[in-house]
Amino acid sequence: MTGAAILAWIFGPYLLIQGIWMFAQKKNLMKICESIRKTPAAIYVAGWTSLLIGLTLINLFNVWEASLAIFMTLLGWAYIVRALIILFVPQVFLKLETHEKTVMPTMAVIRIVWGLLILWFGSMIM
Repeated sequence: MTGAAILAWIFGPYLLIQGIWMFAQKKNLMKICESIRKTPAAIYVAGWTSLLIGLTLINLFNVWEASLAIFMTLLGWAYIVRALIILFVPQVFLKLETHEKTVMPTMAVIRIVWGLLILWFGSMIM
């Protein structure tokens, strides 16, 4: 099993479960978002964590060819972009990811689809 496949079996379920949880726990999600808005430290922890995940993925899989690795590369870059937004323009993050109720379902669907794609491609390698 390749390194990309191993990470696919970690990030695939993670994103899938996270997306499903976002739909199933809308009220709790909004409470958490409200708490995050009131706690600047939580915002920056999310930013630094996203940056760490993104840099790790990019350093392991900065591959731009049609394979599972491209999904890991894109995921890494998405985490880096998210981290930079959180760290340098947190008001954008707060508005989009923790405030807009209309954005939450879209973010959930993106996580579910990305998780399924990664799992599907990961299972093809095994």
